[in-house]
Amino acid sequence: MEMVNIKINGMPLSVPAGSTILEAARQHGIEIPTLCYLRDINEIGACRICVVEVVGMRNLVAACVYPVAEGMEILTNSKRVFASRKTNLELILSTHNRSCLSCVRSGNCELQKLCKDFRIYDETLYDGEKPASDYDDSAVHMVRDNSKCVLCRRCAAACAKWQDVAVIGPNGRGFNTHIGTAFNQNLSDVACVSCGQCIVVCPTGALAEKDNTKDVWRALSDPTKHVIVQTAPSIRVTLGEAFGMHIGTNVEGKMVAALRRLGFDGVYDTDFAADMTIVEEANELVERIKNGGKLPMITSVRRAGLNTASIIIRNLPKTCPPANRRSRCSARWPRLGTRRKPALIPRIFLWWALCPVPPRSSKPSGRTSLLPAIRTLMWP
Repeated sequence: MEMVNIKINGMPLSVPAGSTILEAARQHGIEIPTLCYLRDINEIGACRICVVEVVGMRNLVAACVYPVAEGMEILTNSKRVFASRKTNLELILSTHNRSCLSCVRSGNCELQKLCKDFRIYDETLYDGEKPASDYDDSAVHMVRDNSKCVLCRRCAAACAKWQDVAVIGPNGRGFNTHIGTAFNQNLSDVACVSCGQCIVVCPTGALAEKDNTKDVWRALSDPTKHVIVQTAPSIRVTLGEAFGMHIGTNVEGKMVAALRRLGFDGVYDTDFAADMTIVEEANELVERIKNGGKLPMITSVRRAGLNTASIIIRNLPKTCPPANRRSRCSARWPRLGTRRKPALIPRIFLWWALCPVPPRSSKPSGRTSLLPAIRTLMWP
């Protein structure tokens, strides 16, 4: 591998030829802040937070896109660089919705962290006209609030290059540039597959998953309901990261104990339903092959996969008609739910017989209050 010799903040370094200043710096443990950068898919230098000073050049350059050269001398934290980054942050804030305390990303926001690092004490310094912004909660899985968007384009890159869906991207020009769908349709009206990758890469609260925590607490506090929870197989080795544990730590026992203490009447593992799904899908495929059924058979256990399958089916060539291509097997979540409901019905009737009046007087008495719960349990 060809190497070039450069200096960063006076330190002589040897780095691979063709690498960017940002890559060279991070390779040697020198941090350069970024906001729009996403390795391999979004290296566009749009936010100008990563600007650095190259000795001998008149203007600052974006480290995420500018390549290194032999003998280059780079300053990453000069007074000029610090002032430029701070001004860029203040300009971003001038059109940003600064309701930080009520934002879903408060305390976990990249823009908020950068403002703290660069000591932004007056977020209203360049206040003025703000572009019109959309609030879209039409999708079943997420909320899109453009008033918190910083136009980093990371969401558009993830949608197009990771997922090959490309339903969102920059619309408009200049001051009116905004991230949206084609013809500014709602997300529910386009081919969004509900994968959530745009939420994962968003640095602010512009994209967020819908929060059903209130509904869960309401159900847990309702004495007429028997509330159970299903856990995905991967959660037992990923949940620990949220509590500072080592990546991959198995916290299954702690997770189950915590869910029970929260008030759930039962905790069930979705592995069993996944095994049932695999067996039924395999049987369906064998049946189709033996009896000349429609092939290929398209199936998935997740909403994103099912939505993607629907798009694939619609776009199949005329020689491959889409009828009955999708597997008739249901996803593992409702599958386990329908298996649990019949087992829980005797418990409900037993509770109804032994305790006809709910513990709280504010609830309608006895059988009237339990009818909706029983109806819910009996409906598959």
